Amino acid sequence: MSWALEQSGFPMTLQLGPAAAIRESPDVLARIHRDFVAAGVHVLRAETSHTTPRVLRAVGYEYRAAALTSRAVDIALEAAQESSTTVAVAGVLEPLGGRDAPDQTPPEAALHEEHAEQAERLRAAGADLVMVQGMGTLREAVAAVGAAASVGLPVLLSFAVGADGRLTGGDDLALAVSATRAAGAEVVCVEGGTLEVLDPIARRLGELGVPWGVVPEVAVRTTARRLGSFAARARTRGACLIAGGAGYGPGEARTIAGLLLAEEGERAIA
Repeated sequence: MSWALEQSGFPMTLQLGPAAAIRESPDVLARIHRDFVAAGVHVLRAETSHTTPRVLRAVGYEYRAAALTSRAVDIALEAAQESSTTVAVAGVLEPLGGRDAPDQTPPEAALHEEHAEQAERLRAAGADLVMVQGMGTLREAVAAVGAAASVGLPVLLSFAVGADGRLTGGDDLALAVSATRAAGAEVVCVEGGTLEVLDPIARRLGELGVPWGVVPEVAVRTTARRLGSFAARARTRGACLIAGGAGYGPGEARTIAGLLLAEEGERAIA
């Protein structure tokens, strides 16, 4: 969503960052969600990755966590309900220490407490499911997935991986998949690289025998044909979910949907 907001001209320098759009420009958020729905996605991700007390505390707004989370989910739900097809809304849980800083992962107690509190906010707001995304460490992934599963919502998970195929925090991917599936993750994805980097890692993930998916980043020069070829390969290998990473907008979603959504059981996620 941060990338989509930037492309729309939203001033990301505002004090609340991406969360400012929830309060200042809900129409912009709604339009982005509607554009994704029109492109053919079946799951929208609400802008809740920046509505936790930990993130908001930096600007003195931690007391607004519940209200901003609820409003973010409402905006996505309103867009979903305008569709003539079934579109679900996922609340998002992200790493507490930041997506690019696995070494800043908080202690166990904080992980369980804070993810549990945000998962409950997402449930209370009416989210249909939870997307636990960008997890670079096994211990935080297990904590976040367990928290989301404990409030009774289906859980999708994506691991941030490096070119070596390990989680960015160094954990083994196969071990991480096994542990998070046991904690309640229904689908496990990999993210964190260009199509070329992600392709062999996705192939290894597909060999683990679990429901899986991919979250590709879309580089500036990525053509629709290359993106479509990547999605088709993932589908052939058994991927059940394709989500969008950095640089992925409604145009990219439309490319994938045009190729894959006609096949029974296929889903796209914004």
